[in-house]
Amino acid sequence: MSSINKLIRVAALILFSSASTLYADPNALLGDAIKTNASINENMPQQDRIDAYGKVFKTLDEIISKHSSSDQAIKLLSNQSIGDFDPNLIRNRYIGDLTEYYDIVCETSPNYSCLGFVSLKMGQDSCKTADTVRGIIEAHQNIKNAVYVFSGQNSDESFVNISLNQYRNCLSESPFQVTDYSKDLFSSDLVDMLLQLENESLATAIIQNMKTPAFKVTGVLALSEYQGKTFDKAFNDRLIKFIDEKVEDVNGSKADAGLELANAAFTWGENRISYDDLRKYISYARSASTDGCDPFIVRNFLEKILAFQNNVVSLDKERRDYGKGQLPGFLGEMGGKGILDACFDPSSQTKEYSTSLKINANLLLLSKEAAEEFQRGVLNEDWNMFKQFDYMIGTLGGYQELFEAEFGLRDKAQGSEVVKFEGLLKDERALFPAFKQIVNFGDVCESSKILFQQIKGKNFYDDAIEYMINSDSMDMNAENNCGDSELELLLN
Repeated sequence: MSSINKLIRVAALILFSSASTLYADPNALLGDAIKTNASINENMPQQDRIDAYGKVFKTLDEIISKHSSSDQAIKLLSNQSIGDFDPNLIRNRYIGDLTEYYDIVCETSPNYSCLGFVSLKMGQDSCKTADTVRGIIEAHQNIKNAVYVFSGQNSDESFVNISLNQYRNCLSESPFQVTDYSKDLFSSDLVDMLLQLENESLATAIIQNMKTPAFKVTGVLALSEYQGKTFDKAFNDRLIKFIDEKVEDVNGSKADAGLELANAAFTWGENRISYDDLRKYISYARSASTDGCDPFIVRNFLEKILAFQNNVVSLDKERRDYGKGQLPGFLGEMGGKGILDACFDPSSQTKEYSTSLKINANLLLLSKEAAEEFQRGVLNEDWNMFKQFDYMIGTLGGYQELFEAEFGLRDKAQGSEVVKFEGLLKDERALFPAFKQIVNFGDVCESSKILFQQIKGKNFYDDAIEYMINSDSMDMNAENNCGDSELELLLN
């Protein structure tokens, strides 16, 4: 055979091989992954095992991204075994080998990428043990950190892929019962991460396999922004039509979708936003409810509605077609109590988020920095209601005249027309911190009046007396004329 014919034959074989790989069906790809996995054994050098595992998961990702509607992709996305082939078991072995190998490497030659392996291992371990919503969120965050470290350091692509795979399956490894809602909640976060990594095909596959319409809206918004589409009135109205017609009002799905669209309109859109637009966005939330306490539904709704409040207050004046004077009533009465308070525990005074929302609304209008700290405490530290009221009053107390006006000690003060703390200050949980604030102002007469007329007989009466006596703001040696005591005795 001539050399030219040989070259033609070799070229044909290469082209045939490339075409076979490019258009391989999911069964063929799965067969390749199973075959590669079967070749892995304990007698192989650890680095060779790691490389082989990487090849397995690269093939599995190809099934998901290129054949997203296939049975194989659906099973992989839902963390199911396919016959005797168990991706979950293989993934655990892969990460075990990977972190063990690089634990040794990083001791002798530490570098920034080592943080990625540590974060990946911490995340994987936390996925299996997390027993609170905040715990499972932190587990996912550790894995996200690993992804960003590996991608930022241009590490082997297989390290990014296995981290993404672990993120995708973290919830199913946890003690939590996996629902379509909770699964799609973390999938929507994964879509954002994949788009940052410019992996549009896998992001699209995940959106297509979502079961919750509200999160499909979230995914479509993220993908549309990534593709550079314009967020104008026509785009906004098209999605509102989809929400109105296609999203069932179950477990707050309409509210989720409406708030997601609203927040995108603020942060991504360029059109002006009117008060009618605000009312339309929030209309979905007003009657939102859920069947029982699902902590994922409650937290996700809370995060979205807090973000909405932030966006309403922070929108540039050039895009704002609503007056600041319209905001106090609007922000404090957004509804959604049926979801926000679904997990309220009266005994521990935690998760009464409808009240948290009212506190945040007023703090935002008073100080954005104070509101940011309040949100951090509620979301990341699970502040109970006593802590929330204490923080609210401590912040308002920094504006003495405004505090006194809101508490009813003076007619009005600068800012009275902007905030609406008055109703919150009437809550009994606000009484003790409000008393302490008045003591801090050095107002002997008013604090004495509250102590004996409102606090006496309550379980914090002794604490209130002690606080007043030990306060540096009170001069116990000074004479104080707080009224005609002889007249009061005669009248009583």
